[in-house]
Amino acid sequence: MNILLICPEFPPRNIGGGGVVYKTLAEKLANENHNVRVIAGNFYNQSLMGKIQKKTKKSIEVFFIPLTPAIKTKDFDTSTYTPPTISSFSFLVKQLSKTKKEVIHLHGLFHPLIDISAIICILMGKRYLLTCHGIPESPKKAGIIWNFFFQFYLNFIEKIVVKKAVALTGVSRFIIEQCKILGLTNNNMSVIYNGLNSDLKNILSVTVENIEKKYSLKNKKLIFAIGRLNQTKGFHYLIRSMKYISSKIPASLLIIAGRGPYQKALETAINREKLSSQAKLVGWITEKEKIAFYKRSDLVVFPSIQEPFGLVMLEALKMHKPIIAFNTPSSRELIENNVNGMLASLDKQKDLSDLIVQVLTNNSLRNKLIKNTYSIKNEFEWEQIIKKYLRAYELVQ
Repeated sequence: MNILLICPEFPPRNIGGGGVVYKTLAEKLANENHNVRVIAGNFYNQSLMGKIQKKTKKSIEVFFIPLTPAIKTKDFDTSTYTPPTISSFSFLVKQLSKTKKEVIHLHGLFHPLIDISAIICILMGKRYLLTCHGIPESPKKAGIIWNFFFQFYLNFIEKIVVKKAVALTGVSRFIIEQCKILGLTNNNMSVIYNGLNSDLKNILSVTVENIEKKYSLKNKKLIFAIGRLNQTKGFHYLIRSMKYISSKIPASLLIIAGRGPYQKALETAINREKLSSQAKLVGWITEKEKIAFYKRSDLVVFPSIQEPFGLVMLEALKMHKPIIAFNTPSSRELIENNVNGMLASLDKQKDLSDLIVQVLTNNSLRNKLIKNTYSIKNEFEWEQIIKKYLRAYELVQ
């Protein structure tokens, strides 16, 4: 089968965890002898004069196309909503016009690159599968003007893009329900979860030793969190908790990995609370470093207050780490409270703090949570995910 994946980002030119999912999907499809091409937005090339870059790895052709510079605004981070440049648009038209027996799989809603690709497909009479990885909340909360544009985009572009797709898949039940609430409906809607990086456990002990030395982790109770640094990820709640946690567990240390528009606010919170020795922002880390942090951590915390799918939670479960998350719809799809993780009340800051202390000090509870991470449902394994996508691809052909 010939498959064309079009996605907002792709490693190594990505700014979030979604890129890792697209990369793993492409590799798994190629490993099953399917011919895979990828067209991805290049977040590191936001220039009107940027050039298209081609990279071939493991028989997968990846075309990184430049995006227009993000609009500077204090209301919300626009860097993840940048449309393709004129040269990128021309490239998309040429690539989509020559696809004949190729399955077109578009990843993402409310992203200009994906929506433009869908509109080109509609005008050319080409069939495509659409996967929703999340619904943006920032524009709706950024004031009247941005919310107006969001509603206009939703009603006059996104609903058409979704309706015209051969099928719409979502990465969680929560996402599919959110689509329905917004009127983003399709005659064929289903859930296909994201899967894990297949190299998640392949890490050398020397890499763990290196991060332990680099970040002074020896004899520390390590609390690890990772994600894009924006307000909905809830890292500020975690930082606020550290004053109480460190008073109960002096050896505790919080490491937050990632980058994003909320970084300065988090740095300010750490300095204001005088927590520079108890909480550290380490910025963007490599996949190997991420796995090393998981392996070294005593606890993984996922404080997101709104998330389409908690890939970090799934990774922590696969690494057999105790995990705490806020009690949100997407968290409940992965975590059974007090069984394979702990769910904190979303409206109670102290609940999060108390649970972290409890898990770090109660060995019997820790051992129970770790034991129950060994039974991850098959629907989160790539073998099952690929089967579901291949069945969906049959609808596109």
